[in-house]
Parts: sequence; structure tokens; C-alpha cells
Amino acid sequence: MMFVDKFRTKFSISDNGIGLKKSLEAKITFPFYYKKDDFKNSISHKKTDFSSYYVENLLDIFEALYYSSLKEREGILDLMLNVVINSNGYFRLHTENCQIIISNRFKYIAKLHEIRQQILNVHNINEISNMEQSDFKNSISQYKKLIMEVFENMFNTAIDYYTEETKFSSIRFF
Repeated sequence: MMFVDKFRTKFSISDNGIGLKKSLEAKITFPFYYKKDDFKNSISHKKTDFSSYYVENLLDIFEALYYSSLKEREGILDLMLNVVINSNGYFRLHTENCQIIISNRFKYIAKLHEIRQQILNVHNINEISNMEQSDFKNSISQYKKLIMEVFENMFNTAIDYYTEETKFSSIRFF
């Protein structure tokens, strides 16, 4: 759903279909720059009092956004960044029992946008000029590290600042 008023855009995706997790699990092959569950396997998130079921669903959301951040074409992450940065809006993504709401108040959004633009640029240059494959892989690998750090920081910040007061928390569990 999308709501637009004179002040901002609100964009909401409720994952009622196959699901973010199953959608990624259904993929048989991935490009060289992504391995299945890359984000989940590399994040060093803090132990919390949350049920592991809640954290798993939040990780599914971050995994989907992380995968989208590395791709050669625009996807769900780019939609989120466009709504939040270019429309000064709110982006809500909901799956299973978890949702995250991203706005321009989210600490790492500008850095995430900057690195994503650099990744898209490398993909575009490679497509247009057929970069040397080693140069292409090195560039993507460098940006992958940088964007992974931003996603880890976003995830840990969302957990650290969680509150049941829904007016202030960027994540909600049901």
C-alpha cells in the first residue's frame, strides 16, 4: 500500500505470500557476490531477551534487503531508499510476526544509500564496458564489505533501541 499526502509518502509491504525467507531459499543459483544466508551467517548480533523466532523473522527482513543491495538491478532496497530519501517518507516491511519501519531518522540510511549507488555504478560500468572480471569482482567485494557493516549496524541499532512503545520503535513484534 502507498499513501501520499502533502508532507510525505508512506509505503507498506506486508509479506503475505511465499515469504521473504522461502523466496530466497527457492533460488537455486546466486551470483558470485552472494551466498545463501550471507547476512545471517556473518552478523555478530548481541544476545537479546527476544524470542529467537522474533529475531529470525527480523533477520529474514534484513537478509532480503541485504541481498537486494548487492544486485545489478534495482529492487526492494532501492524502493525503500527512494521512499525514505527522495520522498521523505516511511517504508514499512512486514513478514510473519515482525515488521520494521524505516524513515530518514534511521541513523544509517544515508550511508546505505551512498554505498548502494556505488554498487549500482560498478554493475552499470561492467555491463557497458565489460570491466576486467578481476576488477569487477574486487570492486563488488569491497563494497559488499562496506554495505555489510552498515546492515550489521542497522540491525544491532534496531535491536538496541527496541521498545514496546510503537510510536518510537522502528521494529515491532506480534
